[in-house]
Amino acid sequence: MTNPVTITSPVVGDATAVSVFVTVLTRGPIARNEIAQRLGLSPATVSKAVRPMMDAGYLVESGGQADEDAVPSRPGRPLVPLRVVAEREYVIGLKLAADHIVAVAVDLLANVRATAEAPLPHHDLDRALAAMTRPVETLRAEVAALGGGPGHAGAAQRRF
Repeated sequence: MTNPVTITSPVVGDATAVSVFVTVLTRGPIARNEIAQRLGLSPATVSKAVRPMMDAGYLVESGGQADEDAVPSRPGRPLVPLRVVAEREYVIGLKLAADHIVAVAVDLLANVRATAEAPLPHHDLDRALAAMTRPVETLRAEVAALGGGPGHAGAAQRRF
């Protein structure tokens, strides 16, 4: 079985960056000034938090002339909404049913990008873990073909 991928990023662990990212994820496309207003932050703080996420490919500006997300013209500085790059990361989730395993890969916006199923012939831990390997590896290959990498929230552990 392959080892889980560990993702390190300059934005992980920064509470402000996490709040900004979650706001863009749940409300985006959204302009920086609206993020600042919603979170009670200064626009400069939002811009400082956004820059590493843009550099790492998690967020992009979506406000070009042909972009349907562009905010209509208004006096003053133009608003440039931010949006999450859905395909930047993928998460693989598993469901163990009585006799089979269902695996699903979703992008950052929770869009299902691939699914796989496998039989679950045994219920003891070692055999169940072995049975989970095939659908996970299938999805890892499909995600790699999409150009992303899976994120892992944790690893299965024995608990007695």
